[in-house]
Amino acid sequence: MAFSPATTLARTRAGRALSRPHNWMQLAKFSAVGASGYAINLAVYTALLRGADFHYAAAATCSFLVAVTNNYTWNRLWTFHAERGHVGWQGLRFLVGAAVA
Repeated sequence: MAFSPATTLARTRAGRALSRPHNWMQLAKFSAVGASGYAINLAVYTALLRGADFHYAAAATCSFLVAVTNNYTWNRLWTFHAERGHVGWQGLRFLVGAAVA
């Protein structure tokens, strides 16, 4: 079975990426930020629903926004600190991606 040059390049790039410890550390940081966002989402949702007597839809919307803000901030400052861009455009793209997901 012959591979095309594009397939060979992709396999080589993937192999190089998987062999770099920095990428695994970045994945671990990204996972930790995601886990913290999940915990924050649940905590804020529960506090708003039970403590502040919000409607469940309003509590879910607010907790989502708080968790997305947490994730964006930590990913920008800690996980992907080397990749800088305009904070507003990156934030908007992050929010849209989180909303679609």
